[in-house]
Amino acid sequence: MEGKVLRRAPVIVLLVGVALAVIGVLGFISGANTDDEAQQVASLRLELREREAEASETRREIIEAGNRLRKAVAALRLAEEEFVYAQRRLIDDQNAAAAVGDAGNVAAARDRFQAEAASFGDLKAKLERQRAAVERVRKATAKLEKGGGP
Repeated sequence: MEGKVLRRAPVIVLLVGVALAVIGVLGFISGANTDDEAQQVASLRLELREREAEASETRREIIEAGNRLRKAVAALRLAEEEFVYAQRRLIDDQNAAAAVGDAGNVAAARDRFQAEAASFGDLKAKLERQRAAVERVRKATAKLEKGGGP
């Protein structure tokens, strides 16, 4: 019996060696997979940080574009109020000139109509300011719709 064990000893040693080699290869592969997974995790973290930075920048740009739009709308409201005021002043000047002329005072009516010409010039200037304000609102709105870029 002792002889049979001795004859099988090289086979047993060979099988144990093969088993250890297989375990070593599997361990190496497992370690390599762990390294690959760690690299993938690190890569994904870096990509996530980059996307967070991009999202933060985009958010900031959208907020700034929204603020520009609010300012442009406020300027438009002011320009509209000024235009309406100038329009009312022109109408008042026209009515006053017509009343003076109807009363027979031609010289005073002429003076009033000349004042009306100044009011008309003011009205034209206010209209141009209002048009420029409308254009700023349009541009600010378009930028905000595109994502708020500069």
